[in-house]
Amino acid sequence: MTFAPPRESRLWVLTLVLPSDRLNAFNRWLRLLIQQAITVNARDVEIKPDKPVLFLLDEMPALGRLTMVEQAYGLMAGFGIQLWGIVQDCTQLKTIYGDGWETFIGNSGMIQYFGSRDRTTADYFQALCGVTTVWNLSTAVARAFGSSSGPGGHSSNSSTTHTETSAVAQRQLAYADELMRLHRGKQLILIENLNPIIGHKVRWFEDDALKLLGRNLHIG
Repeated sequence: MTFAPPRESRLWVLTLVLPSDRLNAFNRWLRLLIQQAITVNARDVEIKPDKPVLFLLDEMPALGRLTMVEQAYGLMAGFGIQLWGIVQDCTQLKTIYGDGWETFIGNSGMIQYFGSRDRTTADYFQALCGVTTVWNLSTAVARAFGSSSGPGGHSSNSSTTHTETSAVAQRQLAYADELMRLHRGKQLILIENLNPIIGHKVRWFEDDALKLLGRNLHIG
């Protein structure tokens, strides 16, 4: 088996899968293969594939700390390599990578957030979304009534005063509690140098165009 990029232009996929009950026993083997694959593809900088080599690391924290992957997030874009790490929440990354866990966030060209039930992750993505400027408008109406009576008769008067005020304020684009309740069919997408995007999750095997590009393993 070789991890060297193919010379031909056709697309190919190499999948490494371990059953969940074997991760603890064989995670070192899997870590070795991943690090070797990254090293081989980054070694020859003069040869770049027509399309970037994508490393999809599902349940990445289960592999433990991978120094090669940590470094690759900041360097490998120039080598024609893309890394797509999938984690359950920010706490997982912090537990494995310590204070350097935000390296993955800072060096990512795109981040997808599918919702989480922990407050730490929700607060973090609330901050990533930033704030927007809004106008606060308020209107007040005051009415005054008066009356008097005397030897000359009775009189009454009234007055109405309208007051309108406006002020500029800032509000969060998203709040943590909203993110924790994010609909299962939606996702938050953060792309470098663009405003946050609320997108829809598409099941490729239910899409007329996308389902022709793959095989749905759910139906055998």
